[in-house]
Amino acid sequence: RALPTMVPVESPPVTWHSREALPEKEGDALPTTAPQSSTSTIQDFRAWCEEQPDCVGFALRRDGAGPAEWGFHPKKRDTGFEAGTAKWNEKKYGAEKWEFHYIQERAGPQQEDALPEFMGGVTGAWRLRKLILDYGQPGDDGPRCGDIVEYRIARVVVGGREVPGVVGDTSRITIGEGVACEAVEFGLQRMRPGERARLTAPWSLVMAAPPSPAGSAEAFMKDGDSVEVELEVEMLSLEAGPATIALRAIEGPDGADDEPPGEEAKEARKRQIADLLEHGKNIKEAGTRLLKGQRRLLALARYLQLVEFLAILDFDAKMEPVDPLTGMLGLTPTVFKEGQQELKQLLGDDIVSQAKALLLAARLNSALCWLQLQEWAKAQGACRQVLDADASNVKALYRMAQAKMGLDEAEEARASLQELLKLEPDNIEARKLLTEATKKCREDHADDRQRMAAVRRAMERAGAKRGAGKPGAGKPGAQEDDHDDPCDESLPSPGGCPTS
Repeated sequence: RALPTMVPVESPPVTWHSREALPEKEGDALPTTAPQSSTSTIQDFRAWCEEQPDCVGFALRRDGAGPAEWGFHPKKRDTGFEAGTAKWNEKKYGAEKWEFHYIQERAGPQQEDALPEFMGGVTGAWRLRKLILDYGQPGDDGPRCGDIVEYRIARVVVGGREVPGVVGDTSRITIGEGVACEAVEFGLQRMRPGERARLTAPWSLVMAAPPSPAGSAEAFMKDGDSVEVELEVEMLSLEAGPATIALRAIEGPDGADDEPPGEEAKEARKRQIADLLEHGKNIKEAGTRLLKGQRRLLALARYLQLVEFLAILDFDAKMEPVDPLTGMLGLTPTVFKEGQQELKQLLGDDIVSQAKALLLAARLNSALCWLQLQEWAKAQGACRQVLDADASNVKALYRMAQAKMGLDEAEEARASLQELLKLEPDNIEARKLLTEATKKCREDHADDRQRMAAVRRAMERAGAKRGAGKPGAGKPGAQEDDHDDPCDESLPSPGGCPTS
């Protein structure tokens, strides 16, 4: 009897995600016969995984010289790795560089940190989590500052109780203007059109700005940020704003040729970058308005996103160490520097100076936001970037000193303030902070001397017991040395070093 004809069934499309880290729980290894050669690509590995119904994804070692040394390790689904609970570890195997690629539809619901990646991991009362309920359109880019988003809130739960009367209406906002609360603004920036997600946020992220989508929930509020709010949000549409359009025009279409541009193309590129600068100024002004309104986290996001927008114009940036793959593509520090010089010559001094001033302002203001959020190390990092480009920037020196005081590094704070006072001897705020730093510095050194004296006395007592009955036993040891006080350095006139 003839066998029935087998009709191949197409596999449903899948959504791939990747992280430059490994999850703590990777799942069991899946036996593989996948070919690996010097011509293998990530797309080859993904295609192989898609054909295996038991494959959730794969780990890939990327610190080899090329694809042949990558190391392909597929993982079996339902054996440990779950996207919703994954904890990522960038240093899991020491200095080795690994990536983890996984198929979302096989990894379970994905709960992730919903603050934008460029926020640098703000924690504490600002934690925001997102759980995808329905996947939207594929793609990697969410809304940027200035993009227009249409969305609706389908459900609000406060402290485990559903809140009626605040759902169902469609809202249309411009990202970055602060019309919606922080939880909705940041949540939307990690979503795609058609996506529905559950945002879990502390009260502070929901009630940071009137009107809030959970405004009528105030009667349910009892314990401040110990109460969590759940917002079920659906993104309906996304429209690119002027800054995104300008940036896309500069980046050009994928696959564009590498032929040297003609004069007309060069002029067009110059106009595009000038447009980007104008949009960048608008982003900075939006951040300033938000900061004046005490919307620190949204203001910080605006300044950090401005730095991201203007990365192409950061002529003071230093290229990171070249990994083997980047070296193979030819992007060496020399090539990087030559590209910067060509762009500077094209744009001219006026546009270059405008870009530098805007970047410095964005970083200085981000440092101010970090300080107000008491994220001292991040504030220090932002100030360091400014000082690398402008070592005599007074605001950066002052905010660096504030960050150092927050980190309990009074001596380093004094050093920054002394540099500042060489530039502006009459700066009253700097002198006030220097007085505080000097007092703290002396207290720290006094504590250190007391600890050392206690250790010395204990050693002397122990020596006296061991040498009991011997000539000279029990005699006092050498007196403590007098140490110069590093906090007593002289200062520029007119104030002199505060000694009281």
